[in-house]
Order: sequence, then structure tokens, then C-alpha cells
Amino acid sequence: MSNTPAAAKARTKKWGEAPHPDVIARLLAERYSIRPGEKLRVDIDEDDGPMRVHLWDARHRWRIAVRWEAGGTPESPWMLTADALDALFGSFIESGRNARALPTGSGVEHQGVYFEVSVEHDLPEVSKLADQLLDRAP
Repeated sequence: MSNTPAAAKARTKKWGEAPHPDVIARLLAERYSIRPGEKLRVDIDEDDGPMRVHLWDARHRWRIAVRWEAGGTPESPWMLTADALDALFGSFIESGRNARALPTGSGVEHQGVYFEVSVEHDLPEVSKLADQLLDRAP
């Protein structure tokens, strides 16, 4: 699906109102074991289409993004996307927060519906140290 402003307007009209990110974040936090010190946030890009969950603590930053591609009923892509995000986040938590265990790329199938999925894991302290080392390189 195109990411132009006209496509975003058509998507909003066709898809309806996006779910509220705070509601999805609260449901995920209730459903899955969030450790003390971890924070959870969900954002939805109504113009571009992806739904993202962010989980972080003092050492780690994870992000799982899901964008509907095809399948299901075209009237409910937001709910289909939320369901896929829930399933992926659950798999992530149950795997011991192993981001590499999740499927990524285009054409990721969940209950007969296809999504584009991206997963990121960052260690801010390691990234900062790597940047410092690169700055010192001759």
C-alpha cells in the first residue's frame, strides 16, 4: 500500500479509526509478564500503517513493528495488525526476550493474514561505546 498523504487518507477512510495505542499497551502489559523496571509503549502510525511495541529497561531497547499487507477482511486491518502484534510480542516474551526468534520481513503469515514485520534490539551502552571507539579510529 502506498505511503502518500492521499493513500493515508484513503486508508483511514477504508480502515476506520485506529485503536488507541495506550489501550493496546495496557492490554499487552496485563497479558504478558513485564519485569520490574521495564517500560512498554505502543505507537501507531496512521499515515504509514505500522503498529509498534517498544519495550525497554536500563540496558535494552526492543521494538517490534507490524504492518498489514494482505488477507483477512479489508475492513479490519487495524484489529488484524493488533492481533499479530499481540502474538509476536507474546512469542518474544515467552522466548526469554529473544528478538532473533521472531519472523521478520515481508509476507509474515499470522492466521491467514500477511504482514511486514521488523524487529530491533539495541543496547544503548554498547552502541555508545562503539560510537566512541569509531570516533577514535584513525
